[in-house]
Amino acid sequence: MASEGLIQSCVERPNNHWKRWDIETRRLQIFIKLKKQVKLYRHWVAVERSHSAPVDVREKRKETKKEVRSLTNFVN
Repeated sequence: MASEGLIQSCVERPNNHWKRWDIETRRLQIFIKLKKQVKLYRHWVAVERSHSAPVDVREKRKETKKEVRSLTNFVN
């Protein structure tokens, strides 16, 4: 499937990708980080490692810089 290729590229280049659980379609979405999107990924919420508890992305909580940095560590 095409999603497997995205997940594979996420593993290969973890610092350029973020994962988000889309509550509407109930699918894991992977975002490619661009310099212009720095402000946007403050609203992206990382999915639990087990993917058993999807996060409601409608709760657009603001993460601190430390939490945003943890998003990069999430995919490592």
